Amino acid sequence: MIPFISTSLPEIATLVYLASSEKELSELSEKLVMQICSIVFNFKTKPYDSFLTLGDAAENPEFPNWTVLEFFQKMHSLVQISEFGKNLFNIGSCGLHVMHNAFKAGCIASTWGIVDFLTALYYLFKNSPACRDDFLKESEGALPKKFIQHRWLENVPASESALNLLPSIKKYIVSVDKGEHYQSNCKLYTSVKTHMHDNLLSVKLKVFHSIAKLFLPFLTKYQTDKPMLFFLPEDLKKIVNFLLQRFVLSKNLNTATTLQKLFCLDINNPKIHKPIENIDLGFSAEKEIQSLRVSKIFLTVKFLI
Repeated sequence: MIPFISTSLPEIATLVYLASSEKELSELSEKLVMQICSIVFNFKTKPYDSFLTLGDAAENPEFPNWTVLEFFQKMHSLVQISEFGKNLFNIGSCGLHVMHNAFKAGCIASTWGIVDFLTALYYLFKNSPACRDDFLKESEGALPKKFIQHRWLENVPASESALNLLPSIKKYIVSVDKGEHYQSNCKLYTSVKTHMHDNLLSVKLKVFHSIAKLFLPFLTKYQTDKPMLFFLPEDLKKIVNFLLQRFVLSKNLNTATTLQKLFCLDINNPKIHKPIENIDLGFSAEKEIQSLRVSKIFLTVKFLI
């Protein structure tokens, strides 16, 4: 096993803060610079000295990683870090944030407004006791799961909860329109009601849920202090490959055998896209579409009769 330590390095927080607050790096005293480097890089007396991660913005919100990185990059010309037998390796931004932001970007690009719906649904019944009490009567005591869009582990339970509650939400809105329940004039209620008028809302929620489930194992697995960087490329390749399989032709996807080749695929090129009827929306979403088609045919036949 590779020796590894992950720490927010509270010992250097004050020192680097003082150093980075100087107008010019040249104003730093040699003593301060050497003191910081000694603390960070001199592990000769400790049992571990292979890898060291510099902090976490969540642990030190006033002392983000980028401040540390920028400081050491600027300081590199004054102090040869290699003299300490260490190297500075920039692995980029947090993989969890990048992955979750990619998911959010996809949600926005779809223009379906699922994030807005889940947010409005949660806060409507959280912030309004009157609405909450009325809804509990229709839902037999169930409420929407908490959903805050920057909390990536809430995507799956929140969307699953919303799907299960759709019939109750519909009954609640009908009762409000009949005057049986209190009618809220807030934007949250208007947003929920507007989305409920979308006949494809259940399909869109199931597509969202399906993709969120694909991301969940990755987002859970990498919330750790263990040295997971070595497994990141392969795990990223699997997720990207699974997503591309949904709409990219197999003949084009089979040629992308590495992560780099996958990223080089021009996914905006319609020539490599599957025919629209062959796009994989996920089993539940496709089943829901079939159900809606049957229902529409039934209503048409009933109308004709």
